Amino acid sequence: MMVATLALITALASYWVFLRGSLQTRAPVARWLDGGGRARWFALWCIKALVLFAGTSVLLLALTGWDSAVVAMPAVFYPARGLVLTYIGDARTFSLDIICLGLVGGGIVGGIVDRVRRGRRPWMLGDISMLVPRHRGELIWGGAMSVVAGVSEELYFRLLVPLLVTLITGQPLIGFAVGVALFAGAHRYQGWIGVAATGVVGLLMTIVYLATGQLWIAMVMHMVLDLNGLVLRPLIAGVGSVSPSSASRF
Repeated sequence: MMVATLALITALASYWVFLRGSLQTRAPVARWLDGGGRARWFALWCIKALVLFAGTSVLLLALTGWDSAVVAMPAVFYPARGLVLTYIGDARTFSLDIICLGLVGGGIVGGIVDRVRRGRRPWMLGDISMLVPRHRGELIWGGAMSVVAGVSEELYFRLLVPLLVTLITGQPLIGFAVGVALFAGAHRYQGWIGVAATGVVGLLMTIVYLATGQLWIAMVMHMVLDLNGLVLRPLIAGVGSVSPSSASRF
């Protein structure tokens, strides 16, 4: 338990460092982005996420002897998995191809709606206007952030934190609840509506992970969801000819 506690303290320190000086300081960041530093900021975000979320997760899992958890669900999660399967039934309900197809379809529809509503601010959950590509040249950064977020955030919020909290408390549900809460809190720059929406997404990702027993499936879903908001939807809407807030991302 002592090792798990020290590891959790280290993980939370990485979380604090990631949030400090990030999107949470909205006005300074907005001035920086508008001043021409968007590419630099996007690159910095990717590096921070890879080092502080993915890197920290891999390192702490290895040091605590749980490195195999990346490819095989830890046995300590089985009680929570059993509870989820009791309510949803067959885990094959979460067919990756069907879910991803649905997400892509939603992104296409959203992009078409944004294009039709050009000139008017579209309805969305949370304010993510600073993240959305403003011209086609930034689409590659939207793709990079989507892939990095899908891998690093799932490693950290769906595996590392829940595992460490479970090892300390003996309660996997508490572990996953903490993971979802931290995941939502990391998106507070989106406002309270965005935090609530992100919390729901985090909960759904947790259910998918527990239902399938495969972390990579949650990673792929996370990537697809972000790619919809940061690449597909703004591309269809017409990047550069619409408001930067014309896409949605969790």
